[in-house]
Amino acid sequence: MKGRNIELNISESWGDLFYVGLNGIEVFDINQEKISIDETNIDANPRDMNSIPGHGSDHRTLDKLINGINNTDDDRHMWLIPFNTGEDHTIKINLGRNVQIGSIKF
Repeated sequence: MKGRNIELNISESWGDLFYVGLNGIEVFDINQEKISIDETNIDANPRDMNSIPGHGSDHRTLDKLINGINNTDDDRHMWLIPFNTGEDHTIKINLGRNVQIGSIKF
């Protein structure tokens, strides 16, 4: 598959009725070389917990998806958003160029 933009839509959680989150996302080309993604190349809707009124200092922010600390149970390195069944929960990644995508790791 070749492309410049990746859009993911999280449609279900693992049983939590109110929240969904991820430890990280990594994108690799067909040679299994990791494609660099920085904060200017990624967006989400909702962006993170801080998009909810009253949650202005939650540390589980979007940048945690690309900080490279993915195999952890430490929530200081996780992304979390509110989850509402039937609504869109999207992550958009702009790779900056057209590339043949070999794999995506969550």
